[in-house]
Amino acid sequence: MQRNYKIDRIKGICILFVVVTHFNWSDKQRDLLLFPFWIEMAVPVFMIITGYVFSMSFDNKGCNTLKKIYDLKYTFRRLLRYLIPYFVIFSIELFIYYSFSYKISIPYSIMVFITGGLGPGAYYVPILIQITFFMPLIYLLLQNNPLIGIFLCFALNLLYEVVKTLINMPDSIYRLCAFRYLFILAFGAFLYFYKRDIKKHVIMIIGAIGGDFLSIRNI
Repeated sequence: MQRNYKIDRIKGICILFVVVTHFNWSDKQRDLLLFPFWIEMAVPVFMIITGYVFSMSFDNKGCNTLKKIYDLKYTFRRLLRYLIPYFVIFSIELFIYYSFSYKISIPYSIMVFITGGLGPGAYYVPILIQITFFMPLIYLLLQNNPLIGIFLCFALNLLYEVVKTLINMPDSIYRLCAFRYLFILAFGAFLYFYKRDIKKHVIMIIGAIGGDFLSIRNI
């Protein structure tokens, strides 16, 4: 599979944006610099790329059934790609905390490990692990009919946001649920299936990103 360097460049820009957004900006500064419209779009763009790359990988492997797409060897290998570096980083975090004499119990350490580690952006690894298991379903759904699939994912994502609001889901739980990214992950898959007609869907791309912005603004 030929490497797509355009995607790598977009990832690099998004990584830079993620670093910038975690500086100690005030809300007034963020609004003045219009952060919500470019800096804070880094994670949504990452998710679109994730949906696209997953779909490209599934397509190259000829995955068109649940049995093929949930191949244990492939799934396990992908999980290791996330868990090994995460375990190394988490170990370094604990070492730093202990070095400064912060007391962290073993049960608390386990809980923190499961929920993504310490510090801002700690939700990302649990999100990626969840995506590994439900992205295949998104791919198969859109493979059969991309248009119906993308609208169904949008409806499910919207329903999820409504239910989340009605039950007053705690932010600590909401931030760890990958389902909140369902639509933009599906949109990444949609772009893969329509990659040859991408110019015809520029308006749709802008509309999708802008619309989804409303649901993720308060994350």
